[in-house]
Amino acid sequence: GTRANIQHHWGQFKRFLSQLDTTPRRATPQQLLVFLEGKLDEGVASATATNYLASIRTKIRMKGWEVHYPYHRIVQEWVSGLGKCNSDDYHPQPYITHDQLKEVMEAAELSPHELLFKAILSTAFYGMLRASNLAVDSATEYDPERIITRRDVTLLADGVQLNLRWSKTIQQKCQARALKVPCSTDDTSIVKNLDNYLNHTAAASPDAPLFTWPDGSAVTQRDIREVLGSLHR
Repeated sequence: GTRANIQHHWGQFKRFLSQLDTTPRRATPQQLLVFLEGKLDEGVASATATNYLASIRTKIRMKGWEVHYPYHRIVQEWVSGLGKCNSDDYHPQPYITHDQLKEVMEAAELSPHELLFKAILSTAFYGMLRASNLAVDSATEYDPERIITRRDVTLLADGVQLNLRWSKTIQQKCQARALKVPCSTDDTSIVKNLDNYLNHTAAASPDAPLFTWPDGSAVTQRDIREVLGSLHR
C-alpha cells in the first residue's frame, strides 16, 4: 500500500545519505537530486521518481522537521524537466554549481585519481549528463554498445563532441547522437581536463570505457554518484 511505498522510498533515501555521512534532516537539494537521478539511472519511470520525492516530502512533514530542501527551486525545476524527457532539448539539472567546480579544480592535485575526477566532473557539468551516460553499471559486466568509449570522444578547439549511444531517450544503436559540449576558458574547461586525463592514463583500446581507474578497471555509475554526492557533504 501507500504507507509501505513511503517507508520503502524513505529507507532507500536514508541508506543513500548514510554513504555520504549525512542524514535526511541535514541533506541538501543537490544530494536529493543525485539520489533521484540515480533512480532514473536504475531504470525507474519518471512517475516513480516523482513518487520517491513525494514520499520523502511526506516523511519530513510527518516528522515535523523545519527543512525545505525537497522544495528548493532546483528540485522544482527538476520535476518540471521530467515532463520533457522525450525531448532532445531536455537535460537534467547539473549536480554542482560552476563555483563548486572551480573550487574542486583549484584544490585538486595532478595525481591519476585527481585527473580522473576532474575529467568526470567537468564532463558531467558541461554535458549535463547523468552517471548512466558516463559510466558502466558494473565494472565486470557491461555492454560495449551502450557505453561511451574512448572512440566516442573527439576533442575540438572549442569543445568536445561525445557520441551518446544509450540513454532514457536513446534505446537503439541507430538513435545514437553526437552531443557538442562547449568549452570554457578557465581551469574547468572540459577540453583541458579530458585532454589531461587521457594523456596521463595508460594506453587503452578505443573501445574501452571512457573513464577508468589507474589500474584499468572501469569507473561505475555508483562511483560517479558517490563522487558527486561527496561534494555536498
